[in-house]
Amino acid sequence: MVLEELAGGTDKAFVFIRGNPVQRGKPVEPRFLSALSGGSARPFDDGQRRLGLAQAIVDPATALTRRVIVNWIWQHHFGCGLVATPDDFGTRGEPPTLPGLLDFLAGEFLAAGWSLKRLHRRIMLSAVYQQAALENAAARAADPDNRLLWRMPTRRLELEAMRDALLAGSGELDVQPRPGGRPCEETDARAVPRRTVYAFVNRDVISALAGTFDAANPTTCTVKRPDTTVPQQTLHALNSEFVQNRARALVQRPDIRDAASDEERVRRIYRRDYARTPHVGEIKAALGWLAEAKDAGEAWPRFVHALLAANEFHFID
Repeated sequence: MVLEELAGGTDKAFVFIRGNPVQRGKPVEPRFLSALSGGSARPFDDGQRRLGLAQAIVDPATALTRRVIVNWIWQHHFGCGLVATPDDFGTRGEPPTLPGLLDFLAGEFLAAGWSLKRLHRRIMLSAVYQQAALENAAARAADPDNRLLWRMPTRRLELEAMRDALLAGSGELDVQPRPGGRPCEETDARAVPRRTVYAFVNRDVISALAGTFDAANPTTCTVKRPDTTVPQQTLHALNSEFVQNRARALVQRPDIRDAASDEERVRRIYRRDYARTPHVGEIKAALGWLAEAKDAGEAWPRFVHALLAANEFHFID
C-alpha cells in the first residue's frame, strides 16, 4: 500500500479554545513547530505536507532530532543518556549533564552523514567508554550518582541479550544471518536456536520470565525499561531448567569435553562464559571443588551452572 497526498480541497484548521471545537480561534496552516524553528517556518507546500514535515525534521537547522538520536545511542552504551529523560527534552525533563558533549556528538553525527555506525564507533573508541568499573572514593563523594561517568556503569544484560549469551556460550545459537520468518515459541525447557528478537510475544499474557527481567511492556511504548534487582532474578538463574540445560550443553562441546586436563577444561570454560582467563585462585578453587564432588557425572554441569548464575555473567562490567 502507498499513500498519495492530494492537493487542494482541504478545509481550514482552527485552534480550539481550551480544546472546545465550538470555540474556534485563529486559523492555522500546516507548518513545522514554531518552537523549534524560531517562528520562521513557512507553510508546507500543498500536496507535499508529509514530505515537508520529513524535510523539516532532518533539516540541519533542527538540532533536536540529532540530539535525541545521539542520546538514545548514548543510553544504549551507558544505561543512562546524557539527558536522563529520553522522551522529554523540554522544560519538564532533566537538563543534559554534559550539554557541550551532546551538541558536539550531534554535530559529528550530521557531518558524518547521519551514520549510526560512525556514531557508535566514535563513542566506543572514547576513553570514557573504555574505562573500567572501578571505585574512586573522591569521585564518589563529588558525584555519587556517577552522572559525569568517572567510572563505567555496571549494567545487567537485558533479557534478550542474556538468553542469547546463554545459547552462544553453549554453542547452540544460530549465528547465521536468517532475518524474518515465523516467530519462535519460547519455553523454559528447550532451546530454540534463534535469537530472542524472533521470539513470539503475547500481548495479553506476559510471561513470568519477561516480567522478572524487566522486558518491555508490549502494549505500550516503552522509552526506557525499568532496572530492578530482585531475588526472583537470582532464583531463576539457580533453578531454571533452561539455564541448567545450557550448562550441560556447554560441557558437551567438543572443545570443552576433549580438553587435555581438568585445569585446561576450567580455563576453556571461563573463556567461553566470561571471555577471560581464570585467576590462579579460581582454578585452584574449581579443581578442589570438582575433586570433592560426590557425583562426578554431575560435577562439571554444576560447576558451569554456578558460573552461568553468577553476576559476572549477567552484568556488563
